[in-house]
Amino acid sequence: MTVGSDPVPPRVVPNVGLVESVVAAFYLPRPMHWLDLGGLWTTNLRFDYADGSAVVARAHRGVTTPERLLAIQSAKTAARRSGLPVPAPIPAADGRGWSHLPDGTLVEVEEHIDWDTPMRTFSLLHKGFSALARLHDALRTLHPATPVPSPPHATYLDPDQVADGVCRGASRMRAWREPRFATLADDVQRHCEAIADKEERLRHDQVRQLVHGDFWDNNVVFRGQQLAGVLDFDFMGQRDRIEELALTLWFYLLEPGNNPPGGVQVQQVRELVNAYDQSSTLRLSDAERERLPLALARQPAWIAGGWLPALDDAGARAQAADLAARLPTAEAILADLSTWTAALTP
Repeated sequence: MTVGSDPVPPRVVPNVGLVESVVAAFYLPRPMHWLDLGGLWTTNLRFDYADGSAVVARAHRGVTTPERLLAIQSAKTAARRSGLPVPAPIPAADGRGWSHLPDGTLVEVEEHIDWDTPMRTFSLLHKGFSALARLHDALRTLHPATPVPSPPHATYLDPDQVADGVCRGASRMRAWREPRFATLADDVQRHCEAIADKEERLRHDQVRQLVHGDFWDNNVVFRGQQLAGVLDFDFMGQRDRIEELALTLWFYLLEPGNNPPGGVQVQQVRELVNAYDQSSTLRLSDAERERLPLALARQPAWIAGGWLPALDDAGARAQAADLAARLPTAEAILADLSTWTAALTP
């Protein structure tokens, strides 16, 4: 993937040298053993100690600046103050919440949270949407001195960028000169254009604020039925808050058994949105509720218009195949838009 014309730096390689550098920078005891927890954009290492305690070191790619990391840590602090289980940072040797290792790698260390279940089921999403409202309430109080844009690799594309982005993605698919991708290019452009025509009149009365950016799966974790942690704010950015709801709902609708979405899924989405509203200090406006199904149907745009133009050929083809599998879910929502709108509006 590229940022502008520059390739994104690779994921930091987990190895003993990285562990030793983090230990030194944060004055940590040497761990009994360490484990790579994975992570697409960050390298997350768990350090385990003989007394049963653990911490997590998070090594960031070069596209993350100290200023952005400070904004993320401020958001986490606000979330903790609201009572949400967000891991607390462990200061570096110089007292800051992060450190540059000798090779320039930006690293933070935070407490480890034990969990056993990611948020993927309806029952857990119901609890999660209540927590999401509280998180949005907390983040809405933050007013950064400078804008905090969503990172270019986020699962998000600003609606104002959709038309140009999808056009670039469609052109790339057509350049492969394969009928299936040419058809997909036509379909996704037609789909996104139809949404834009309907969405324009609903752009008023929206709440734009900092949002988590990836509120799903192993970023919202449980112990049994109890919320255990809200993790990984790396996709955080300023956007209309309904975009966050739409992304989480989109991932849920892609789960096995939920697509193409029908009456059961419509009612589940209604319940989740109501759970959010009941826990929020600022209820969703009528325009937000009416726009939400369109934002939900627009989700393929960040693949077609954000990722497809930026990835290398192998990655772009893989995402195109993914887009082909996901687009019918979005088309089903748009085709039955009146049902979705009626369910989500007062």
